[in-house]
Amino acid sequence: MAEKETVAGGEALAANPAAEQLRLQALLLDQISDTVTVTDLDGRITFVNEAACRVLKRSRAELLGAPVDIYGSAPGSGATQREMIERTRRLGAWQGEVVNRDADGREFIVECRTSLIRDAAGQPVGMYGVGVDITERRQAERLERAVSRIASATLTTQNLDELFRSIHVAIGEMMPARNFFIALQDSPTSPIHFPYVADEIEEDASALSPGQGLTGYVLRTGEPLLANRERYQQLVDSGEVQPVGAPPLDWLGV
Repeated sequence: MAEKETVAGGEALAANPAAEQLRLQALLLDQISDTVTVTDLDGRITFVNEAACRVLKRSRAELLGAPVDIYGSAPGSGATQREMIERTRRLGAWQGEVVNRDADGREFIVECRTSLIRDAAGQPVGMYGVGVDITERRQAERLERAVSRIASATLTTQNLDELFRSIHVAIGEMMPARNFFIALQDSPTSPIHFPYVADEIEEDASALSPGQGLTGYVLRTGEPLLANRERYQQLVDSGEVQPVGAPPLDWLGV
């Protein structure tokens, strides 16, 4: 009985090569690492591959039928999803960068290529887009530029004040750095001095004793620290850090 059913199934596939071709195409698209999205002309999702579900941390059930806006976009950071749809409809194809957002709220940069899908008569019936997550590549490029600028500044600046400002500008190209300082300490027991400070709240940057604040903690441990309010309070409560100035919202020290 099972053998007959297998033969019948094979005959059905042979009799419907178009259905078999669609099945194989869907399997192929699920095997590739790039994200693939198909929408109708209004930008509603009609197909996504496994890579898109994985990167967006959403199920197919969540994505199918949803507007492409569900991919998220950050104004000012490349094209938005709607701009991408409009340009594809108007021009027939588009290539550029968009900023997507996964279900957890993490934003990531996608290099995307889109095109119209046309029927046998040449009429547009939908659109598809293929995307590659290039977040790490862009971060590496920004880091390389910053390191290059700092290295160049050590050779071209006339004094330490100018060098410190150049370092601040270079760091600011990689992350928000409106509040930024450079700390110097001659020995583990000497006071900590601040030859360069840019702070929106604290105007005075007096010398600190070695054990004070997050700066002293980083110098003492020799490890980088990224501390949000919760982590900062944990360090204060444990006695590892003494409160100095306004409590930080986010603090990064190296």
